[in-house]
Amino acid sequence: MNFYNPYTGSKKKRNIRRVIMVLISAIVITGATVIFGNYLKDKAKKNSKSDYIGIGREDIYAETESQVIIPPSKGGSGASESVKGFCVPLGIVTPDDGTENGLDRLFTDRLDKAAEYNTGVLIPLTGDDGYLLYNSDRAREYSRLPANPYLPDMTALKAAVAEAKAKGLRVTAYIVSGVTLKAGEDEYDDAIAADSRIAADVAEVGFDEIIIGSLVESPEDITGEASHVILRYLNQMTAAAGNTDVGLSLPPEVYLKAALSPQIELFISRSVFLTMELTEDQSTESYLSYLCENLAGTLSVYNMRILLMPADENVAESLCDKLKAVEHENYLFTRVPEEAPEISEETQTEATDDASDDEEE
Repeated sequence: MNFYNPYTGSKKKRNIRRVIMVLISAIVITGATVIFGNYLKDKAKKNSKSDYIGIGREDIYAETESQVIIPPSKGGSGASESVKGFCVPLGIVTPDDGTENGLDRLFTDRLDKAAEYNTGVLIPLTGDDGYLLYNSDRAREYSRLPANPYLPDMTALKAAVAEAKAKGLRVTAYIVSGVTLKAGEDEYDDAIAADSRIAADVAEVGFDEIIIGSLVESPEDITGEASHVILRYLNQMTAAAGNTDVGLSLPPEVYLKAALSPQIELFISRSVFLTMELTEDQSTESYLSYLCENLAGTLSVYNMRILLMPADENVAESLCDKLKAVEHENYLFTRVPEEAPEISEETQTEATDDASDDEEE
């Protein structure tokens, strides 16, 4: 005879309840995970539009536009070739009375002299205010200066580049960017179009590289929105430059701010190399020593090209000596230094007397 076992019956009920509880818990956990994941995704999207966080290798445009994915640069190192270079202004390229090769004798003489001690030459294609210093049919539509018969044309520019290359020099074009990061959306498009036409001219005449200066003036310029503008700008500049290398020059304060490292890496991903641009006030031996001590790793990793603006020849010489002492001879002058002031015999005598007094003390 079979009797009802109350213990066995309650055990079966407990097992059923346990299975039901496990299933309910699994459903709740899964639902919570999905909801939290969607929350994090929405938060990341908002951050990508308003701050540094979330800016990836996709350029985030307006919702009506498609996203453009740009592959990493070749090697992605951001490093430049080592160059010791001087500056030659375009004003001495076009001859007053003509020469056999169509170039001014002052220009060729300067190349001859500088090539003995240097491996590169920088030729500014814009003034400090961003205006063009040469005539170009391509750039005229967007140029900030009408055609000027006293400025060299593309033919003269091509001859100058060829002459410098014939002397074994790496030839760099330098421009002050016309893009203002504080401008509105409409101004961005016109300014980017203007600079990209200059990049196309640079490629046509045979420059080895083009360096973009004054796009960023301080760390505060690199906001989330501005970062996207810079990426758009670099995309178009590298495309217009073709096989010509593109360099982005940033002020030293940007490299000194560790929080901007992700943005710097993003800029590099646009197939550019990095340079560091010093103002005249910063182009001193003391400040250069400070940078060499505090940015030694950055200078080494990127083989950082330093752009110098020395006040005179004495300062220029001291800067070169400093970089040689720290074994980082990768630099270009962005202007021709003034001649060093002559020291009178009276001043020299006073300096000698002062030194003698110090020794006696």
